[in-house]
Amino acid sequence: MSQPASINLNENEVEDIQEQTAQYVTFYLNDQAFGISVLKVHDILKIDTQNSVPLAPKEVAGLINLRGRVVTSISMRRYLNLPALETGVRPMSIVLEHNNDFYNFMVDRVTEVKMIATRALEPVPPTLDPRWQSIASGVFRLNEELLVILNIDQIFATMETTMASEHKDA
Repeated sequence: MSQPASINLNENEVEDIQEQTAQYVTFYLNDQAFGISVLKVHDILKIDTQNSVPLAPKEVAGLINLRGRVVTSISMRRYLNLPALETGVRPMSIVLEHNNDFYNFMVDRVTEVKMIATRALEPVPPTLDPRWQSIASGVFRLNEELLVILNIDQIFATMETTMASEHKDA
């Protein structure tokens, strides 16, 4: 019986492979595939309860208690101006850290972590919805769908700008 072939890589070759790929947590909103760098993700959860926040921006769905920490829940459907999730369907939660605070991004479903060659990242198509264009860092073509890669820092910058504008107008 023959032995499987082994590959011996030196440290530089391993680093080259790591630089050529990136891992993304993939999820869906309204049947559209999105990805967030796995390096930005703290937890993936299914939340049972959350507290509402009076007078909060439309994107803020509420607050949750995550191991004794108050975490702001952001409805990504509301943020992207998508219709509400069907009644009775519980969203999944992707917990991210930004500026030493935790945020819970509510999405329809989380699917998997995909390792993708960075050279396959394409520019954001000009035909993509303008709100999505402003927060996407690129797209990957996967079999029969387009995976939109979200720029988390840009999402937070956009939300902060929107909230400041709404507060000024109030």
